[in-house]
This record gives sequence, C-alpha cells and structure tokens, in this order.
Amino acid sequence: MPQRRLRSLDAFRGLTIAAMVLVNNPGTWAAVYAPLTHARWHGLTPTDVIFPFFLFIVGVAIPLSRPTAGRVLRRAAVIFALGIVLNGLPRFDWATIRIPGVLQRIAVCYLIAALLFLTTGWRTQAIVTAVHNTPFGDIVDTEDDLQPLVFAMFRDATRAVTLVAAAMTTAEFDAPCLEARAADGWTTLTELADTLARDEGVPFKTAHAIAARLVAGRQRAPERSLADLLADASAELLGAPIRYSDEDLARILSPRHFVEVRRTFGGPAPEETARAAQASADELASDRAWLTAATGALAAAERMLAERAAAL
Repeated sequence: MPQRRLRSLDAFRGLTIAAMVLVNNPGTWAAVYAPLTHARWHGLTPTDVIFPFFLFIVGVAIPLSRPTAGRVLRRAAVIFALGIVLNGLPRFDWATIRIPGVLQRIAVCYLIAALLFLTTGWRTQAIVTAVHNTPFGDIVDTEDDLQPLVFAMFRDATRAVTLVAAAMTTAEFDAPCLEARAADGWTTLTELADTLARDEGVPFKTAHAIAARLVAGRQRAPERSLADLLADASAELLGAPIRYSDEDLARILSPRHFVEVRRTFGGPAPEETARAAQASADELASDRAWLTAATGALAAAERMLAERAAAL
C-alpha cells in the first residue's frame, strides 16, 4: 500500500523547520530581535511555539504512519539517542552531559502518545486528553492570563513581518553578482544528479555518487574536462560511461538552469513563483474583502444596538 502523505502537514513541518533555523541563527547574539528569543518567564514569543509545533506535527503523523509497537520503540530510541549525541558533541563529557534535551523530550512524548494510540480506543484517548488539558481550562481561570500573551505573540510576529516587508520594498540586489556567487562551491551539483536520474534512468543514490566522484576527480585533476570526468565516474559505477559535452554540463550546472528547471508546485522557477505570488495576491484580496464586510457588519450591529438601547 502506498505511503500516505498529508501535504498540509509537510508544509507546516517545513515552515516550522525554517522558523527553527531563524531563531537559532538570529544574526548577532549581542542584539537579538525580541520575538526571536524565548520569553524569560512570563510571556510568549513566536520562538516559544516552535517546540509545541514539532510536538503537534509528531502527534498528527502518528496515525498516518501506521505504527507498530516495535517501530514506535525503535523510533523513540533513535530520536532519544540522537539527542544525546547532539548534546554530547564534540567532547562527550558524561559527567556534565544534558540528558533532557529537545529531541529527548520529543522522543518521550512520541513514545507515550504512540503507545496510547496503539493500545487504547478513542474514549480512553479522549479522557486522557481532557485530563491533560484540565489545568488549562476555565476551572482555574487561566484564559485571562493566556489570551493577552497569545495576542502579544501575534502582534510581535506582525511587526517582524512588517519590518521585513518594508526592508524588501527598498532593497537592491546585485543579480549578476548573486548569480556568479551561486555557482561557487558546486552549489548546483545536485541538478547534475537529478538530470542523470531523470534523463538517463540512473538510480537516485547512484546519480549522487557519480556527481560526488566527478567533484573528487576535478579536485585531483583540475586540468581535465568535466565531460571526461563524468564519463569516468559513470563508467566506474555503472559499467558504461555517460557522455555529456562540456557545454551541456555547463548549462546543467548553471544557477539559472538550476532555478528554471524546478517548475513543480512551490518551486523557484519564475513562472511558478509568479503563479504563487498571484495566487497569494488573490487570496489576500479575498481576505481583505471579507474583513471589510465583517467590520462593516459589526459596526452596523453596534449602531443598531445603540439605537435600540436609546429607544428603551
């Protein structure tokens, strides 16, 4: 049975990872924009929701992955072990290593949630969820404290997006320089592997191995042409050479081709980004129209309420 994918979850996972990279690399730690840091104690910032977002993603993915008890235990152990390894690098001082890291917590949460999913029915799961959420319910009146914090989080996120939008409006980019820099360091080498897999039917892993050998060969013998190096690398791994001209390889490895060939949904090709931008603009116009109508309806209702109150 083919593996099921939930595109919305994949997109949300990608956005969460991008946000994680942003808050972990905010530029200079001497002057970090406040929403990119954790709240010291009382408060809530966009940074504070990244870890809960990962837990949400893990939970949603559990029923989609059709887990077994053995697979759950194995995955939890692997995630926990990876967390220990990351916390221990590079010295692995077991006397001071931090056990309860981020990945370790995700592993424990995944283990408990997945085992509950496997061993209990929906009624038990509903009871567990209700008991877990009890401290956050109305019975302790915590919503009065939480709602302002959530509002402040969205307010700060809006400020951050507005700041970026203002900067982009007046930003100037040296496109030729960016294109030239993009070609440095074999950045576009993956497109050669994609071309071999797409056009020549080479297995994906083998195609990347050929590309890696081409780079290694060029470093050993920079005077040799890329066409000869590709023929040698492919002959070593496939038993027969794959031949492209130097002109073809230059085109395949060019940053412009790297961008233009990626026309799938969400890709960076100009026509796809133009389509996505237009779709976003249309959706924004629709949202603004709805907001205008809703605001007008609320204002009319408020005037009607005032008029009827005055008539009493």
